[in-house]
Parts: sequence; structure tokens; C-alpha cells
Amino acid sequence: MLIATLCIQASLLAHPLYVQEEQPELRSAQHILLLHDDMEGQPFEQGRTREEALELMKDLRRLIEEGEDFGGLAREFSNARTSASYGSLGSFPPGMLKEPFNGFLYGAEMGELSEIFDLPSGLHLLKRVEPHAAILQIQLEGTSEENRELAASLMAQLRAGADFGDLARKHSSDTGSAARGGQYRVFERGSNDSLLKLEAFRTAQGEIGGPLESPLGLHLIKRVEPSSLPRDLWEDNFIRARGILVSHLNAVGADPDLNRTQSEAKALADEVIQRVEGGESFAEIAARFNDDPGGKERAGDLGWIHRQNPDLPIFFSGLFVAKPGTMSPAHLTSAGVVVLIREK
Repeated sequence: MLIATLCIQASLLAHPLYVQEEQPELRSAQHILLLHDDMEGQPFEQGRTREEALELMKDLRRLIEEGEDFGGLAREFSNARTSASYGSLGSFPPGMLKEPFNGFLYGAEMGELSEIFDLPSGLHLLKRVEPHAAILQIQLEGTSEENRELAASLMAQLRAGADFGDLARKHSSDTGSAARGGQYRVFERGSNDSLLKLEAFRTAQGEIGGPLESPLGLHLIKRVEPSSLPRDLWEDNFIRARGILVSHLNAVGADPDLNRTQSEAKALADEVIQRVEGGESFAEIAARFNDDPGGKERAGDLGWIHRQNPDLPIFFSGLFVAKPGTMSPAHLTSAGVVVLIREK
């Protein structure tokens, strides 16, 4: 599909289409990358050979097997940008990661370590980890000395066995979660998580975390089973969408016999929007009129699209915060003019 080809992927990613009825499964990984000076085209000296990097990676893998924290070692040694988030690579549907990473992630048990992957991009080590972290929260507005003392008192009570929900109802300044006994959020693991979300994944199941300071104040959390929180508190980074491509004579992949100008393509795309707003079916129009051949066969169905794909074109971003049934404006792209609609 030409619209799909606009999603130019990063080095570890592929571009699958998820056209099944249900959302695809998500799996998550932590990642350590070691670069070395024997890599072709390496712009910066690392001060180590491939053999030296391989020995270091073997040592790291052994330490992890002996109980050392993968995230802590990733933060200290990994050359990937994800080192700041303790090596969290993110969450991926099947097929989004390129091989051999996808094969490992979708064949591994929870907590399993990969072999060391020696690739042109460097040496890689992965660990399968949980994609979701659910937390209860007590938020104290502001960071005054009084609130710091209260936070310390609440932590002591919680560690002594006090009920988190009771304390949240009594003390939390976040009225929404307080009314739910502290039930706050089920986070989906990303590649650049920070603050409360990062702390959620760093806290062991059933343990108390904090106090964590943020621009909102102080936070105490308890990590709980995701299934214990209602679905409307789950972070959901999937949408289901359809698209129509209107090509023109200067577009990438255009039919060589096409003589439509870019202005004419834009006018046709605007007409599609008007017709759908007037009550016509987007899918039916896409099945009859669409210069994306694969998309035409699917009546414009782009399948499930995951928000954390780092190279998703910017014009998709508005759909993730829009209600189902919302259409995008007409977007000019290298492949032509694209109109999108969010279905789920």
C-alpha cells in the first residue's frame, strides 16, 4: 500500500499491516546496544574493537543471569538512546520489529534473555518484559516541607500494612483517582518513559514506590495487577483507520499516464471530505476511487496503527486524539494527497 510506504521505519522496525478484527497482541523488551570501532561507517570512535565489545556484552549477559538489574546495566553501558529509560525499547505488535528481534520477542517467555545479536548496527541484547504497569496513586499537591513530611508518614503507614485506597481517599489531591481508592492508570511501556510512568515500571509488582517529585507535586504509588483496574484507565495506543490516496503526475509511484496536477488532486481530496461529511460512506468511496491499489482492494482499510511507531507520519497524530468517525484534512505527501478517517 502506498500510504503504508509513507511510514518509513527506523532501523529495528518493519512495517506490518494489522487488518484483523481484534487489536494485535503487544509484547515489550528492554535493550542494550554496544557500538564498536569495527562497524562500517561508524562516525564516532568507541575506543573498543568488536571483540572487546563482545566480551563486555557477554559479561553483562552473565551479570543479568546472576540477578543484576537489566535496566541499571542498560543505563550504565548501552549506547542506545533508550539508556535513559533503563533500556526500554517499547511495546510492539507482532512483525513490527525486524528479525531477529521479532522472532526473539514473539518466541520468548516473560523475563527471557536473547542471545547476543552481532549485527552491522552493533551488538544487541534483549529481554522480554511486561508491556503494562498498573498503579494506584496518592498525589500531594506541591512540594512544601509539610507535604514532604506527610509523604514520609504515608509511606511509613503503607509499609506497615495500611490500606492504600483508604489513604488515597483521605489524602490525595487528585480527586478522580482518590474517588476510586487511588486507581490511577495502566501504562503501556514506551521507549522514552519518564517520571510517574517510568517509576511504575521500575516498581515491583505489589510494592510501594516514591515519593516521586513532579511538576504536580509528590506522588506515592503502588504497582498492582493490570486486570484489577477498569479498561477505561488503560493507556491505548492503537487506532483503526482508513485512507484514500489521490495521486498526481509528480507523486512518487504515480501512474506514468496520469496527467492530474497537484492542485487537481487536492481539489478531489477535498471533494471526498465533503461527500463523507454529506453522509456517504468513506469505505465505499475508497473501494471505488483510490490511487493506492492495495488500499482500494481493502476499501481503504489501513488496519490497526500503533501510536508509538517512532516514524509514523506526523499527519496521523491528530487521529489518536480524535473521536471515531473523525476525518483528517487533506495532507500533501510525496505519494499524493491523503485523506484519513479514524474508525476505532
